[in-house]
Amino acid sequence: MLRKSTHAPSRRFGSPLALALALAAGGVLGSAAMTAPAFAKEKVAKENQNSKAFADAYEPYAAIVNAEAGDFAAAKAMVPSVTATIENDQDRYVMGQSLISLGGKLQDTGVQKQGLELSLASGKTPPEQVGVFNYYLARFAAGEKNWPAARQYYQASADAGYTEGLPDVLIADTYFNNNETAQGLTYLSGLLDKRAAAGLPVDDQWIMRGLKVALDAKQTDAVLEYSKRLVSNNGTEKNWQIALQTVQRVGGLDTQASLDLLRLMRATSSMKESYEYKEYVRTAAESGLPAEVVSVLHEGQQAGVFQANEPFYTDNLADAEPRAAGDRKDVPASVDEARSSATGKIALGNANAFLSFGDYAQAEDMFKTALDKGVNDRQQALLRLGMSQVMQGKYDEGTATLGQVAGGNQAVAQMWIAYAGSKKSTGA
Repeated sequence: MLRKSTHAPSRRFGSPLALALALAAGGVLGSAAMTAPAFAKEKVAKENQNSKAFADAYEPYAAIVNAEAGDFAAAKAMVPSVTATIENDQDRYVMGQSLISLGGKLQDTGVQKQGLELSLASGKTPPEQVGVFNYYLARFAAGEKNWPAARQYYQASADAGYTEGLPDVLIADTYFNNNETAQGLTYLSGLLDKRAAAGLPVDDQWIMRGLKVALDAKQTDAVLEYSKRLVSNNGTEKNWQIALQTVQRVGGLDTQASLDLLRLMRATSSMKESYEYKEYVRTAAESGLPAEVVSVLHEGQQAGVFQANEPFYTDNLADAEPRAAGDRKDVPASVDEARSSATGKIALGNANAFLSFGDYAQAEDMFKTALDKGVNDRQQALLRLGMSQVMQGKYDEGTATLGQVAGGNQAVAQMWIAYAGSKKSTGA
């Protein structure tokens, strides 16, 4: 005669990883992941005893569930009547575990979902299984597009310490898929900051997910934030290319700000497209910077973007080379005049020329002189002062200067700040 009590030994149930693999493979827990608990014949503590009514209803049902080739459809039909006899948490736990087993054999996620819910509701699920059970309840809810429920279960999974399925990351998708874009981006930003502060890895794809969502929603501030996050997290040439092309696309940049963004593309070796080189050449030429035109043309030719005999290359080079030679002679000679001038106009012109020469120390000096004397476009001068400092390896000074930039140049300044941070972190 079976007693109305039961143990549900944890050894009968698969490890969290085994359960996860079974679910991932087939969408449901595999039939071998666990068996329906059987009633123990020894005397057990009262809190581990099943009610008599449940024990009587459960025993024939469990026999079918645990059979090698049982009539599992018949067992499923018995579930409502057995469940109706549940009186206590031990009943809930035992029934929940049996439903997980039955659902695996039937490949029925609805049955397994009921089992997971009952098991968790009992409060008797082993701690090491709480996280994975909540995780797969979240998966089931996501499959039903019940995003608030999925979020609740993912959060419970994360709170229980389950990490294999990245439930904390998937919470962001429950917002995005429910058209709660702003909340999702806020959540994802906080999560990325938290992981970084804890020294945990941050996958580029998580940042790219936020970037795409922000782009689709036309949330410019978030686009700029995630562009910066992408290169700060992993400053590969490809990531820089994606980030800077994105800023160019949505940043509302004027011609000079676009030039400074192209300069950053050049510094990060992320300028790959022919149209980018051509835009750089045209903008530098229109800005009266022939030395920069020459250097960009040569770099483009070496990169295979320009052929040595193509008209765009030869015509622009022929025009810029003699003018560049003149600038390299005349600009240094006018430094004293710039210092003694009552306005910052000459100093600003010199600063821009030195920047185009790649003489960043002289450019820094002249930008400071121009700013001290006063210039019409202070924000552009601040941006280029910061750029000059960063290009010398003065990362802290450059970051402080760039942090002062406002208005239409701010997006470009923030990307230069990200560049300074990446160079500083690598000791370059």
